[in-house]
Amino acid sequence: PVTQDQLDLCTDIIYESGLGKKYYPKKEWLRDKMEQAYPHDQIYLAKENGMSVGVLWYQVEGMFCRYPYLHMIAVERSFRYRRYGKQLMHFYESNLAHFHQAVSLRDKIVSVSG
Repeated sequence: PVTQDQLDLCTDIIYESGLGKKYYPKKEWLRDKMEQAYPHDQIYLAKENGMSVGVLWYQVEGMFCRYPYLHMIAVERSFRYRRYGKQLMHFYESNLAHFHQAVSLRDKIVSVSG
């Protein structure tokens, strides 16, 4: 996960993406949301050879406070079309594989006993 000192860099990368400007018309709004999310969301800064290339932002228990929610994947403009977005998505899916199994097991237990 990112450090609080890296939130400005993450904000810049997200804001400069098409989705960033669409959902956050003002950069300050995005920065405020990231500051609020920082203590409990998962925010990662992808790097390649010391260069920041992208951001992954998700909540482990986001949707209905139970299911993972992918908030944003953004890749720095000069690094697009090099599979960084795909790698970030794979990282997201890999980190949540154990969570999906736990939810699936919990759902089966609830449905059997309910």
